[in-house]
Amino acid sequence: DVACPILFLTARVEDGDKLRGFAAGGDEYIVKPFSIDVLGAQVEATIGNAAPVQGLTITAEDLLRYLMIPGTCLGFHQLGTAIHFAVEDENRLLNVIDDLYPLVGEVYNATPTSVQKNMRMAIIAGWKNGGKEQMEKLMGLPFRNRPVTKDFIDLLADYLRRRT
Repeated sequence: DVACPILFLTARVEDGDKLRGFAAGGDEYIVKPFSIDVLGAQVEATIGNAAPVQGLTITAEDLLRYLMIPGTCLGFHQLGTAIHFAVEDENRLLNVIDDLYPLVGEVYNATPTSVQKNMRMAIIAGWKNGGKEQMEKLMGLPFRNRPVTKDFIDLLADYLRRRT
């Protein structure tokens, strides 16, 4: 049993048709003709309002890919690890230089400085690849500037915490 939004796209305009659609479990009833932009906005709004599907797990790596961060760079993996550590204990974000970055560095046999640089470069790469727009969709907020590494990790860790 999977819970997902149901959208009806139809030329049927009568109230009785709409009522039957909603009675059958429909979440939205969109009548033709419609613009593709309006349809896209409606789909995003409906999906965004849907309850998380039980049994579906979103990982830090899923979010990083969604944010256009290349999985081939070391910073991708280090960011994923940092986000996992921050989800486990949000206090690790209080002092990233002395706590979080060295912890990630231990996993990758790297210095905290190189961890910070690798993660920052990965975020910049994602931002240039269209990650800014994806981040705005994910968070529902506009971003004038790219978040610093600590804030980026905090935003994604908080997103994952809220989904569990």
